Amino acid sequence: MTRILSFRLIATVILSLGMIILGGLNVQQKRSWIAPDDGVSWLESQPGAVEAALVLADGPGSRAGIERGDVLIGIDEIEIQSDRHVTQILYDLGEWARATYRLERNGAAFETTVVVSPQPERFQSQFTYLEIIGVLYLLVGLFVVAKRWRAPHATHFYLVCLVSFIFYVFHNTGKFNGFDWTIYWSDLAAHVFLPPMFMHFCLEFPIRNRWVERYRYIVPLIYLPAGLLMATWILFVTGILGFFPSHLVLRDLLDSLNVFQFGLFFVLSAGILMHTYQTVHERELRQQMKWVTRGTAVAVLPYFLLQSL
Repeated sequence: MTRILSFRLIATVILSLGMIILGGLNVQQKRSWIAPDDGVSWLESQPGAVEAALVLADGPGSRAGIERGDVLIGIDEIEIQSDRHVTQILYDLGEWARATYRLERNGAAFETTVVVSPQPERFQSQFTYLEIIGVLYLLVGLFVVAKRWRAPHATHFYLVCLVSFIFYVFHNTGKFNGFDWTIYWSDLAAHVFLPPMFMHFCLEFPIRNRWVERYRYIVPLIYLPAGLLMATWILFVTGILGFFPSHLVLRDLLDSLNVFQFGLFFVLSAGILMHTYQTVHERELRQQMKWVTRGTAVAVLPYFLLQSL
C-alpha cells in the first residue's frame, strides 16, 4: 500500500511540474507572439468559393473596402484553395504586411490592399483573466492534496483541478511548431475530458453513488461521448475529414459540441451533488456537500443557460 501511494505521489508531482512548466512557457509565448489578423471571417460556402462571412467594423478588411459576401480569389499571387488556406497565408505574411486581395463582388472582380494587423488587444487581456482563474484552480488542488493526501478522493479532486488549470491557461499561439502542437492537444483534451472527469468525481464524492455500485458500466459510459468527440477532433485536424465542404463550418460545429457537452455534463454533475446532499445524513459530510453543491450550482447554471443553449 505504501509503495502504491509513493508511486502515485511521484507520478502526481512529475505530472504537475510538467504542466506548470508548459503553462509558464505558453504564457510567455502568448505575450511575445501576436497572431496576424485581417479582420474578416472567411467561410468556404461551397468548394472553391471562399467568401467574407463577417467583417469586423473598423478592422483591416473593412478599411480596405471588403464587404460581407465578397468572394476571395487570391492574396498577392496565391490562389485561395479553402478558408483554412487564408489563415495559413496570413501567418506566412506576418503582422503589418501589405497584401493585395483579389476579390469578386456581384460578378465583378476588383483588387484592394489590406494591411495585416496584430490581433486586437482585447483578446490578449482575456488570456490574463483566464490564466488567473487557472492558477487559482491549481492552488486549490495543491492545497487539498497537500492537506488530505491519503483521503479517498483527494487525488481525483486534484486531477480535476489540474485539468482545469490546463483548460484555462493553455492556448496555442498559431505558430504550430512542436511546442505549440503540444499546447494545442493538451488544451483540446482538457476541454473534452474535464466534464466527464468532474461528473465521475461527483459520483464518487463523498461516498460512491449506489448507481455506480450497481451498474459498473456507468463510469466508462460517462467518458464515451468525450472519447468520440476527441476522435472526431483528431480526424478533423489530421485532414481525414477533408471531404467536408468547409473546414470552418466543421470546426465551429465541433466547438459548439464541446461547449454544449461542457455545460450539459456540469449541470448533470450539479444535480448529482444535490441528490447526494439530500441523501447524506452525517453532519460533517452534509456541511461539505452544502458548500460544494452551492458553489457548483452558482458556477454552472449561468454558463449553461447563457452560453451552452
